[in-house]
Amino acid sequence: NHAWYCGGINMEGSGSSLVQCVFEGNSGEQGGGVSSSQGSPSLIGCAFIENNAANGGGLWVDGGSPTVDGCSFLGNSVSNLGGGIYVRTKNVADTNLSVTNCSFVANSARLGGAAYVLENSPLFEECIFDSNSADRGGGMFNLSSSSPTLTNCTFTSNSANVNGGGMYNEVSSSPTLTGCFVCDNEPDQIDGSWSDAGGNWVETYCCRGDLDQNGEVDASDLGLLIAAWNTDGSIVDGSDINGDGSVSAADLGLLIGAWGPCP
Repeated sequence: NHAWYCGGINMEGSGSSLVQCVFEGNSGEQGGGVSSSQGSPSLIGCAFIENNAANGGGLWVDGGSPTVDGCSFLGNSVSNLGGGIYVRTKNVADTNLSVTNCSFVANSARLGGAAYVLENSPLFEECIFDSNSADRGGGMFNLSSSSPTLTNCTFTSNSANVNGGGMYNEVSSSPTLTGCFVCDNEPDQIDGSWSDAGGNWVETYCCRGDLDQNGEVDASDLGLLIAAWNTDGSIVDGSDINGDGSVSAADLGLLIGAWGPCP
């Protein structure tokens, strides 16, 4: 399908639920798959596949309180902002968007390969951002005091032509990350300010415990962990494996559990 505004479904002011729907190969200006404005729809178990738009390849959100749960955003693309999802605030009313248990894979944009957030602070929980690409913000781009809350999310193998391979935060934006796994993004992991609420792994490589980054967890990594014992981990990069602010027995247990070649 193709439309000037939204290629799939326009849910302006709607509180409807879409369950296990597939939006594939649609195109439009604002929202290739679905456009939601000033509504509170629920999108549950839906798939957004290879949709195209100027902004919001899979989903475009402007105001309201949408809920997106268990959805997949695969191979969507835009010419401008938010390959997978675009979210902004309409006028002065906040957009209370909640995104849980969703995957964003191989989406592309000029800014925000998987997600673009403007003047907003949505919730992302248990989400996967993998192999997305953009000029800036391969995984996510946050602009104009946008400070999303991200809990137990994974950002891996995303790329940016300029900076913010995993995430790009414009100067006034500062997301809060808890228990997130951010690694193996190019050319960097997170560009800009962010708040570390604990339990995060933000490193160049994804192999936890491989402190010397030689491709395996072995005795040399154990020695480095012991050298950083009872510190905050700053003297040995990556030694605070569980991100709780202290190198301790919990980190030793994780290192031993990862013993051997990196996957």
